[in-house]
Amino acid sequence: MHFHDLTTYEYMPRDEEMVVLNVGWLDKEVPFPNGSVTNEFRFKLAQFCRTPIRLCRGFHVCQFCSEQMRLVTGNGEIWVRGPDGTLYAAPKMILHYVNEHEYLAPRQFIEAVEFSEPPILEIDTETRE
Repeated sequence: MHFHDLTTYEYMPRDEEMVVLNVGWLDKEVPFPNGSVTNEFRFKLAQFCRTPIRLCRGFHVCQFCSEQMRLVTGNGEIWVRGPDGTLYAAPKMILHYVNEHEYLAPRQFIEAVEFSEPPILEIDTETRE
């Protein structure tokens, strides 16, 4: 599924009053920007990707990896709120795209990831008897 960066999110239903923009919905037929990012951004992006939302049945395989390396799959999205309140929706695969294929997300998304606190992974700490 491909959407150009910073276009209005329309993949799944959402509240029409919410401003949600696409980021990182890549396709091998469409060139994408490349570049380097900070380790801080990579770390925080990884934290967001640990708790994806809007999970779907099935999975997505990386189109950019060779046949032998197509072990990386994705399922679900991350949503990140920027300092101005804008929400950005990205596939969970965005972490792989950044780390392995040097995808350079739009500056606004990078700032949103660096600005926001990732969701806390809830761990049940109760002792079960």
